[in-house]
Amino acid sequence: MFRPKSEATVEEAQDSLKEWQFRWLGDSQIHGPYTTHEMKYWKETYFQDRVEVRKIGQDDFTHVYHR
Repeated sequence: MFRPKSEATVEEAQDSLKEWQFRWLGDSQIHGPYTTHEMKYWKETYFQDRVEVRKIGQDDFTHVYHR
């Protein structure tokens, strides 16, 4: 039911890293960096199907719903 504290702490730390960028489809402007938590929330509430995302350091963007 509950996760061990160390597992929860690692997940929280990963969610707080600003490691994501996005761009709107048809637009070359890159936005970010943002946290995993922010990106998950926006995927559920804001992006719809109009965004491509990537982790910082990657060359290629992927459509938000292929992640």
